[in-house]
Amino acid sequence: MALLGTPCAGAINNQGQPGPEQEAVIATIHVGRYPHGVAVDEETGRVYVANFNEGSISVIDGTTNEVVNTIQVGKGPRDVAVNSEINCLYVTNILAHDVSAIGLGLYRPRFAVSVIDNQTSETLADVVVGTNPWLIEINERANRVYVANYASYDVSVIAGESNEVVATIGMGRFRSPTSIAVNEETNRVYIANTFHLGPLHLGVGRLLVVDGDTHQILSALRVGRQAHVAVNERTSRVYVTSRESGTLTVIDGHTNEVIATLDVGPAPYGLAVNEKTNRIYVANRDGNSVSAVDGDANEVLYTVDVGASPVFVAVNEATGRVYVTNSGDDTVSVLAPKRGE
Repeated sequence: MALLGTPCAGAINNQGQPGPEQEAVIATIHVGRYPHGVAVDEETGRVYVANFNEGSISVIDGTTNEVVNTIQVGKGPRDVAVNSEINCLYVTNILAHDVSAIGLGLYRPRFAVSVIDNQTSETLADVVVGTNPWLIEINERANRVYVANYASYDVSVIAGESNEVVATIGMGRFRSPTSIAVNEETNRVYIANTFHLGPLHLGVGRLLVVDGDTHQILSALRVGRQAHVAVNERTSRVYVTSRESGTLTVIDGHTNEVIATLDVGPAPYGLAVNEKTNRIYVANRDGNSVSAVDGDANEVLYTVDVGASPVFVAVNEATGRVYVTNSGDDTVSVLAPKRGE
């Protein structure tokens, strides 16, 4: 196993060919306040960043690494996802506050997913979902959008053709969904959740395996608390971070069995997979770094220092660039392969 921080440029992969090289930070881009979710449109090369404390989406040109547009949305956008097949963005936010039935002066937030044309920046629809929508995942093949509603303990399923909620997947009492991943090849939806009651995060975390057609829960696997999940469709492997234990768990998507558990970094949070290179990138929130994992060997190859409190990661497989939102200093780090020196 390579030591953390040890370069592996020019390493040999399992097929005896030169492996992908180590990434380095090639740009640091200032965006809005408290950047959170990030998504890449590989068709256009543009990168979309949800600025939680600013009510906006920063649009980055993936070639020049410059912010070229800012889209105003509702309050508290936590996540953004892009469906390049239909040129739509999906943003979780709070649209307005309605007077509550329990009394004057008390307000109830209206939580929704805004559907935005990513060419014109026009809002096409606002889809009301559950309480405190957290993260979004898209199945482009089925044109379905999955929304993790943290405080209503469920996941909303939106039909992309009608922009309507067509199903709600319950997590169980006081179990908050924290992350979603979709394997479009098998039409399986993976939902990480944790017991959440006020400030308490207790008990074991669970990873639900859900049928994308019937929305039925097929399996429930034990994982760490405050987990995030990603999938490699080519290998059918599922990757789950545990912020509490500082680990990345590798699961066989065919058998639902744990293959490996790796120590990555302090408080690992969001992650992303480059299926072309079979590398997994994990944001270590308390380590101000990103760990790169070899998906063939299930080994941590190295870490790359990024900005303060990195939270989420997105990959453009067409260019090999990796985008990391740094919530602590309002920036996005751009990682690219470091060529021979």
